[in-house]
Amino acid sequence: TVALGMKLAVLRVGQAALTNGAHDANDESARSSRTLGAVSHERLDALEKLIDAQEYVAAIQTDHIATLVHELGVKLDAERERSAMLERLQCAVEKLSTPILEVWDDVLALPLVGVVDSQRTSHITERLLDEVSRRGSQYVIIDVTGTDTVDSAIADHLIRIVRAVELLGATCVLTGIRPSVAQTLVDLGVNLGGLRTLRNLKHGLKDCIGSKRRKD
Repeated sequence: TVALGMKLAVLRVGQAALTNGAHDANDESARSSRTLGAVSHERLDALEKLIDAQEYVAAIQTDHIATLVHELGVKLDAERERSAMLERLQCAVEKLSTPILEVWDDVLALPLVGVVDSQRTSHITERLLDEVSRRGSQYVIIDVTGTDTVDSAIADHLIRIVRAVELLGATCVLTGIRPSVAQTLVDLGVNLGGLRTLRNLKHGLKDCIGSKRRKD
């Protein structure tokens, strides 16, 4: 009986120890769960703050990019307006530097001033042909009094202008060749190709009027 009682006592102690161990394990598991929950919550808070910060930076960058695009558009508009204004000014200067005047009925005068290069020749020829065609002019006086230098290249440009005008049925007269320019053309052996030349614009106009009256 004593032995049986001792066994029961041992069993009760063992059961109590198991029960206490289970409770301890449950407490440890609960503490671990609470710790994990707290850590997860902290990580979620940190992640949300990071996302908020990234969204803030992205919004600032977007606004900055939009501002840059707007400023670039304004600069491009200003540049286009500036280019258009320069083009208009250049066109006005070209018209003033090469005016085409109707000095008599069916008689146009083209006073040339400055250097006559290939680019300017193209512009002059285009404008002159348009005026001859539009007005139906019979005579064109090209005056080179304002041209300081006439070399073989410029002479070739002048001959091209004359030939283009003659293809429209008009007659060209070249006036205003200075003595020094005439000497240069002779020294260079420039052939004006039968182009009629007169002393000045006045003589050219008289010649065209006389020729026109004889035709009429």
